[in-house]
Amino acid sequence: MKPKNPTLSHSLLCLLALVLLLPAAGVPAGEPCDISASPCLVKLVEKLKTRGWVGIEMDVSKEGAWRITVVLPDSPAKKAGLAVGDVLRELDGVPYRKDNMAELDKIYQMLVPNRTVTYTLERQGKILKVPVKLAKVPEQLMAQWIGHHVLEAYQMLQAPRKGSGER
Repeated sequence: MKPKNPTLSHSLLCLLALVLLLPAAGVPAGEPCDISASPCLVKLVEKLKTRGWVGIEMDVSKEGAWRITVVLPDSPAKKAGLAVGDVLRELDGVPYRKDNMAELDKIYQMLVPNRTVTYTLERQGKILKVPVKLAKVPEQLMAQWIGHHVLEAYQMLQAPRKGSGER
């Protein structure tokens, strides 16, 4: 089935690729995609297929603490013993701090399936070092991420643009 608006589809896919691949590619946000929709989508899927998966969600507090808010069942994190409420201090010796995002990004780019990383975390006042063997991103989760980002991209394209006369 052909999309009703190929330009919109191309824009959505390219924006989706930008959203997910920005940290890995080092591309500044907001740059237009300069490849067609199919290669853009292939690049995105290939990147996700080779990315290591931990299985946690985090939140950063006002004070800068990186706290685990979700540990997915059957994930490497669950198997390693990470828990909701754990405060992440380091990943392979690199501190979790807002002013340290470039160093953390270097570590994230090296997260591949079967690699073991070590989280230094705080749990109930104690410092623990927990090794986690990364897995492949499950296909169902990959599909959810892609769908979520397509919706975000669509919403961004629908939002009034500055200078368009709309408020």
